[in-house]
Amino acid sequence: MFWPKLIAILLAYLILHLLLNKAMRNWLHLERKKFFSYNFVNDVHKKGEWLIRITFVCIYILMFFLSISDPTPNLLLPSIILIFSIISTDLFRAVIEWKYSSNPKDYILTFSQLGLNIVFLFIVYNWFV
Repeated sequence: MFWPKLIAILLAYLILHLLLNKAMRNWLHLERKKFFSYNFVNDVHKKGEWLIRITFVCIYILMFFLSISDPTPNLLLPSIILIFSIISTDLFRAVIEWKYSSNPKDYILTFSQLGLNIVFLFIVYNWFV
């Protein structure tokens, strides 16, 4: 029963994400961006997101070396760090879009996607724990 539930949750998230994205873009009159592209607002945004990513990679590496010597590793910690990395990256993107974007309504879409991501991560986290 694990895989059907996981697939159902992922499909529900994907459908909600696409519907929210389309509805918010129509409501706010925003242009559609490429799916897998880096849409940096400015150089501060680019450097800030890379700094966040590098910081979390360093945390994962440090956690790996600390867990080698631990006889009972904490399996929850990597998922918590992953959740914080996703939330911090999206939150940083929303703040940068709010302050520096050429279209000031972009941050509303990013905040709504962040809210959906938080709800999804909370559901998955509670389902696995």
